[in-house]
Amino acid sequence: QVVKNVYHMDSLEAFLYTIGQRHVQYASRGFKPVFWDSFTDAMQVALTNRMTTLPQLDNKEKQERAIVLWRDIASFIIGHMKEGYIDGLKGINRFPPLVIM
Repeated sequence: QVVKNVYHMDSLEAFLYTIGQRHVQYASRGFKPVFWDSFTDAMQVALTNRMTTLPQLDNKEKQERAIVLWRDIASFIIGHMKEGYIDGLKGINRFPPLVIM
């Protein structure tokens, strides 16, 4: 979903934030805010490893640009999910559902 909408990242903020809000239900099972940082680190390592094995990225410069791009996308995704999670723990929802009257 995110890759398809890479030119509309602003419209994905509420979607990602809401996913983070939904993760609040896992706090009672031991899910901690620090896990978002661990997940970000793991994603960056996995993305770097994957980019260096793709035959289409046949030189170091292409690999580095792809790594930076995918790290930025992963940071955007996880950052908004983490924000939704932390706000959810506080009972805050910046993107409440619309109420149609």
